[in-house]
Amino acid sequence: MSAFYWARTIKKAPMALMNMVSSNINQWTLLAAMLPIVYSISRGSLSSIPFDEQQELEILMTIGQSLVGMIFLVNMKMVWWEASALFTLWVVQFAFSPMKPGPGALGFIAGHIHEYVTYLYLAWAVVGFIGFILKPSSATAFHLFGKVWRTHVRKAA
Repeated sequence: MSAFYWARTIKKAPMALMNMVSSNINQWTLLAAMLPIVYSISRGSLSSIPFDEQQELEILMTIGQSLVGMIFLVNMKMVWWEASALFTLWVVQFAFSPMKPGPGALGFIAGHIHEYVTYLYLAWAVVGFIGFILKPSSATAFHLFGKVWRTHVRKAA
């Protein structure tokens, strides 16, 4: 909900993206790191958490979404179609989540939508990374970080 709040205006849209990435960073660090620890403590010995195929796919989809968000942050720009595509992918997989796989077109889509959305996220991330390799100057955040770092190092010296 907070990402929707920030995304209401163009001026604050980058804050919405940072909100989403921040949530993913929290999810992948603190939360994900604590799960095996708590699980092992509850079992009384070191244990791994068994995941089924759907859970593994959901984790991979979240990684893909995080990579796409990172690409947006690294190039320091987000155009309307990128925001729309990102939102559409999320809405589509969310809308089909409660549907049961079965016969017919909707049943087929419901059974495969998470897989398709995951592939799209990962393909989008690969295209973004190839873009950074072919045109390193498009990774604006790294250049700006270096500039800020050098400024602070000079001030500290």
